[in-house]
Amino acid sequence: MIIAGDLNSSDKKLAPLRVAGLADSGELEGVKLTTWQAGPIRLWLDHVLIPRHWPAEGTRTFIIPGSDHQGLVSTISPE
Repeated sequence: MIIAGDLNSSDKKLAPLRVAGLADSGELEGVKLTTWQAGPIRLWLDHVLIPRHWPAEGTRTFIIPGSDHQGLVSTISPE
């Protein structure tokens, strides 16, 4: 199962999904990303959640013109 998108959730609110065996692709790579910013406040609200045993690479953000969130992309390899 893959859950991806604007979840408007910080790391702490994702605990139930972690219990279900999912992990954030960025966390699996050891990357901390900011996908939303308002002044000095920077949050990671958008996620690509995958099974913990799937490898992820290249997780990064990109600008989406006109959006208040950055885009998020990750290459995953289901095993």
